[in-house]
Amino acid sequence: MAKKTTRKTKTKKTKAAAPMAGKRASAKVRSGRKPKDVPDGFTLRAECRGHTKPIRLIDWSPDGKTLASGGADRTVRLWNAQTGAPINESTRHADVTSVAWSPDGKKLATFVGATYGGKGEDTFLEILRARDLKVIRSVSLPSTGGWGQAAWSPNGQWLGALSSMMATAVFEADTLKHLRDSVHVMSSVALAWSPMGNKIALATRDRSVVVYEMNSEERTRSYVGFVAVVYTIAWSPDGRALAGGGQGDSIRIWNVSSGKTRRVLEGSFNTVEHIRFSHDGSLLAARTLDGTVRLWRTDSWDLVAELSATGDPNWPTGLAFHPKGLALATLCDHDTT
Repeated sequence: MAKKTTRKTKTKKTKAAAPMAGKRASAKVRSGRKPKDVPDGFTLRAECRGHTKPIRLIDWSPDGKTLASGGADRTVRLWNAQTGAPINESTRHADVTSVAWSPDGKKLATFVGATYGGKGEDTFLEILRARDLKVIRSVSLPSTGGWGQAAWSPNGQWLGALSSMMATAVFEADTLKHLRDSVHVMSSVALAWSPMGNKIALATRDRSVVVYEMNSEERTRSYVGFVAVVYTIAWSPDGRALAGGGQGDSIRIWNVSSGKTRRVLEGSFNTVEHIRFSHDGSLLAARTLDGTVRLWRTDSWDLVAELSATGDPNWPTGLAFHPKGLALATLCDHDTT
């Protein structure tokens, strides 16, 4: 049973310069030259350095001006998305495995708990005020010993949360009152809200993606075709397509209404860790276990670019499109956005 609690937050302003990586941006590269691993047609905007251990996840603010990151160094950090300069930092009691901006840009949801078998550390779903990273609400969850994810519904009314040790749960965002659990107890790996906010999709260990209506306990449809675990899912901005990736050498795109496979993207992926659509739906980006980021046009499904970036090979690393433009943030060198 989730337990509400109040926790103190240690916050501080960082003084050292730091970074963020964006692509197809007009800003200049800090070094004054283009890195060798950035392909033609792309420009490195900035890098955000400061985390002392691997970053777990990143997210753009709704206005596109700020990047948030959380990591194994037990910090939540905010960065200027144009320059890469640090804005603020909050130290938590354990690893920060997920950060997510509220739709109004005023709050951040974080999932804080032990990872990789850590013990003795409580797990919390927390709501932080964005302007000063102070905790304004929190709820204790079953100790994960692994990882967790938090995601806002597009209307800002609900928060979805899942971890390796609990069913996917939905909370009322204003109060963190527990509303419901999914029937996929401890088998979900990732969650994603539909653009309208009336459905929630879950990637599962049983090689499928399931979708639930918010006002129903029953699944509306299952999307199949994978031969192994599905690690990551993303809705297209118009809500008509779902993309999924995981163990194996393919990414599947389904028609939401029919449940049929629309397209299969194949390659030497090994494992697909993260996929995202651009804000206008024109591009699909995927990051694989070897650190390669690939981009496809969604009108033709032609592969248009490959970017090389390293990260923690044991963690589903971050990937985030700008909410309004064609810029992409990803991770490299474990502690860099």
